[in-house]
Amino acid sequence: MDGGGLIQPLEGNKQMDDLGAEYFCELVSRSFFRRSGNGGSRFVLHDLISDLAQSVAGHLCFNLEDKLEHNKNKIISRDTRHVSYNRCYNEIFKKFEAIKEEEKLRTFIALPIYGGPLWCNLTSKVFSCLFPKLRYLRVLSLSGYSIKELPNSVGDLKHLQYLNLSRTAIERLPESISELYNLQALILCECGSLAMLPKSIGNLVNLWHLDITNAVKLEKMPPHMGNLVNLQTLSKFIVEKNNSSSSIKELKKLSNVVDAQDAMDADLKGKHNIKELTMEWGNDFDDTRKEENEMQVLELLQPHKNLEKLTISFYGGGIFPSWMRNPSFSQMVQLCLKGCRNCTLLPSLGQLSSLKNLRIQGMSGIKNIGVEFYGQNVESFQSLKSLTFSDMPEWEEWRSPSFIDEERLFPRLRELKMTECPKLIPPLPKVLSLHELKLIACNEVVLGRIGVDFNSLAALEIRDCKEVRWLRLEKLGGLKSLTVCGCDGLVSLEEPALPCSLEYLEIQGCENLEKLPNELQSLRSATELVIRKCPKLMNILEKGWPPMLRELEVDNCEGIKALPGDWMMMRMHGDNTNSSCVLERVEIWRCPSLLFFPKAPRHFELWESGIAVGSHAQPHISSYWGIVTSRRGLGFAPNLRHVDITDCENLKTPLSEWGLNRLLSLKELTIAPESGIHGLDVSPTLISLEDLCISDCPKLQQFLPKEGLPATLGRLRIRRCPIIEKRCLKNGGEDWPHIAHIPYIVIGRN
Repeated sequence: MDGGGLIQPLEGNKQMDDLGAEYFCELVSRSFFRRSGNGGSRFVLHDLISDLAQSVAGHLCFNLEDKLEHNKNKIISRDTRHVSYNRCYNEIFKKFEAIKEEEKLRTFIALPIYGGPLWCNLTSKVFSCLFPKLRYLRVLSLSGYSIKELPNSVGDLKHLQYLNLSRTAIERLPESISELYNLQALILCECGSLAMLPKSIGNLVNLWHLDITNAVKLEKMPPHMGNLVNLQTLSKFIVEKNNSSSSIKELKKLSNVVDAQDAMDADLKGKHNIKELTMEWGNDFDDTRKEENEMQVLELLQPHKNLEKLTISFYGGGIFPSWMRNPSFSQMVQLCLKGCRNCTLLPSLGQLSSLKNLRIQGMSGIKNIGVEFYGQNVESFQSLKSLTFSDMPEWEEWRSPSFIDEERLFPRLRELKMTECPKLIPPLPKVLSLHELKLIACNEVVLGRIGVDFNSLAALEIRDCKEVRWLRLEKLGGLKSLTVCGCDGLVSLEEPALPCSLEYLEIQGCENLEKLPNELQSLRSATELVIRKCPKLMNILEKGWPPMLRELEVDNCEGIKALPGDWMMMRMHGDNTNSSCVLERVEIWRCPSLLFFPKAPRHFELWESGIAVGSHAQPHISSYWGIVTSRRGLGFAPNLRHVDITDCENLKTPLSEWGLNRLLSLKELTIAPESGIHGLDVSPTLISLEDLCISDCPKLQQFLPKEGLPATLGRLRIRRCPIIEKRCLKNGGEDWPHIAHIPYIVIGRN
């Protein structure tokens, strides 16, 4: 990208992207930017720098959320060139009315919500009513929306240089994309539904970056890819067996390529800019595969020593190439070997001095891992932080070399995950630095050595170890998180079984578990307890509550009849009692034998439980969450934000008398009463409503008020309501024109 004219090209071979990266690193070193709390590649501006930048930018830059609140006219200045906004779950067109007349915008960016939903929904009116007016756009980012297609009119944005459609539901791009001759970056990573690229994409001669990482349905490349002579990033190149469209030889012309997945004829060893490389064969190991041929091919695919990330998948050779044992790959930080089932030995990876993340998966030919894995260095895997072994059905032995001291073996390893290694038996290497261990579908004998081999653990996860009958974890003095799931043979946790340092405990799917340790009450650091799908468990917390417990979830435990008798003595959120317990959130799901629950905290949910709720319940739930599913409707308080009327088969009072129209803060409304209703009034006075779901109402004939649905509604779902489903069909439904503007609509199965 040209950096908006801020970066001037220098003489020599240095790319503008590299130059821009140097400038950015310099600004980081001078504290203009700093890493966000989540780490990784996210940065934030220092508060003072942010204030200064906004002041200098003036009207040039505009964030919808930040400034429309204080702008009485609700419109942006004609001097504005760059617009951003915080992406929401359901985007209605009202949000963009302030910019629909601005034709001189250069930037339109939807900022992501980290930790939010996978996809957000964008009203189609943005494409038909907004973008056609923004003829001078240079940057357009619609990442994270559930967009399935783009209109052909996107080809009219002739000045566009950057188009980001990553993490969308896009299925195919219009051919008009190939007319965007100024386009420099096309970002299509994580587009799992994308089936093909435009046939004429070779026309984009100014394209620098084409990112199709994890576009898993993409099966071939369009012809004339070699015309993209300025390309620096190509995340993968797919080679068909018959080479019918774009031959692998096209890559010979891509002298600036930075990433490539499958490149036999491209002289990878001579391309020093390649940082990440994935080589993947087909996963069908049939008679057409020639082991000797694949060994020769992979030997010739040696990359440059500057490589940082390497993945080799479904390689059919019997041994790995000699260059993988070469310690000159000192920049390698991530390596994945997947599905190479003909290999019986792993390469000497311990010599890769910078390797931080190693994943070995689906290597069914491996029976032993020994000295060859570590290499001849006295310090082996000196930088490794994360190690994963997965789907290793024949792996039996993991031996450590005698010439390496324990403290020098994996000296920085923090995370070890072993999945589906049923034949592996101790001893395992002692890893003194290990912080997190995950064992999934492994031999129960391995569990007996946890406290010996990994006594520095802070987090332990045990899943689907069907034969394990007991756990002794008291030697793990620093353990803070424990998850035990799908261990059908587990009858009880031995006493003393749990270290007092434990903060989080989850037990799930242990169908024969009958008893928890009595000392749960003495876990003075425990803040969260989750018990799910343990049908034989009769009691929990028999001797009382851990004093610092904040969250409790009990789900699908048919045998539990009561919670501790000292419940009434607990201090709830907002109470003024002197009890030390600080419970804030309780969720009880599918516990039909639970009969008594005298008091509820701030966040309280009941689902399919035969519970009698005490008189204090409604004040606590009304400020945060209201769930009406216990067949004894709890009623409503005016500040509820979520109402879910589900499985109320004995519902007698008509919904029209429940006072829904008074819930001015209501954001989500779900109605699936099972008994069926004849009428429903979704009043436009619900001025905050964003999500409406109506289900299992076969007799419901109408739900649209005369004044229309609330303008804030961004998500509508109607299921198993045949009468109103017919009225709302996209083709011919009489109510469709009144709901078509809603960004996300599900009618029946469509």
